[in-house]
Amino acid sequence: MKMKSVKELIKKYKFPVSVAVVRDGKISEQSQVHCRRGERFQAASISKPVAALVVLKLVQMRKLDLNKDVNDYLKGWKVTDKKGAVVKVTLRQLLSHTAGLNTAGFPGYAQGARLPSLRQILDGSEPCNTGRVYVEGVPGKNYSYSGGGYMIIQKILEDVTGMSFDRLAKRYVLDPLGMRHSSFRLRSLKGTKKYPEKAAAGLWTTSEDLAKLLIGIQSGKVVSKSMLIPVAKAEKGFVGFGLFLSKDKKRFSHTGHNHKFTSKIIGSLRGGVGAVYLAHSDERLDVADRTFGNQ
Repeated sequence: MKMKSVKELIKKYKFPVSVAVVRDGKISEQSQVHCRRGERFQAASISKPVAALVVLKLVQMRKLDLNKDVNDYLKGWKVTDKKGAVVKVTLRQLLSHTAGLNTAGFPGYAQGARLPSLRQILDGSEPCNTGRVYVEGVPGKNYSYSGGGYMIIQKILEDVTGMSFDRLAKRYVLDPLGMRHSSFRLRSLKGTKKYPEKAAAGLWTTSEDLAKLLIGIQSGKVVSKSMLIPVAKAEKGFVGFGLFLSKDKKRFSHTGHNHKFTSKIIGSLRGGVGAVYLAHSDERLDVADRTFGNQ
């Protein structure tokens, strides 16, 4: 690297950090501090690109349609507004955070706490610690980040296939990309919280596996590169399907932030360059951006 090496960039941190660098479509470097190679971290909202890939795979298989009213897929639950009236939204809108939904994120649950079911999360009923997921804006009009929308996606996937989200992600994304150390199964780790909101925030992974996800997105290995097509304007550029694109449309990224965990994935649309980091800390790091910028 022209500037500081990854190992030099992360040695200042006093908490576990794991980084992987991608060059020419391959993992070229891995570095860790205060943790072992292959250690699992919560990827938080980087779960969403995985969920998006599952959706796009089922679209490719003609089991789902991006432009169809998702209420036609849902069983025993419908997308409604604040007053309870059924509202038409599409998978295209849910994937790109343009469905006008509330519930940006989730706070997680302490060890030993009762965990809500998917239906309880959507309804905001006990023991869920967030409110009901509903449409508060005009679907298709504006970008508004919604983890709740990805929980609707999770229900659609499970209702249409009859399979758990864990199994779907493993079959259509994790296994094909060789992400052998990644899972959406809930794990216990002292001092951390659990996230039953799997499609929105439930992925446990390693930096190596996260780099494999990045490479898979760049190569279109699971599905075509359709998730990298801009759908709407977002805060600092554009939003695609489960990912954000820069203003110049030359790079994509996504960050994650759960209790005591942060993460980032950033890659080029062309050239097979990228970087990822996972950290056991609430501090947001610039190591992925700096590493990406050094290449």
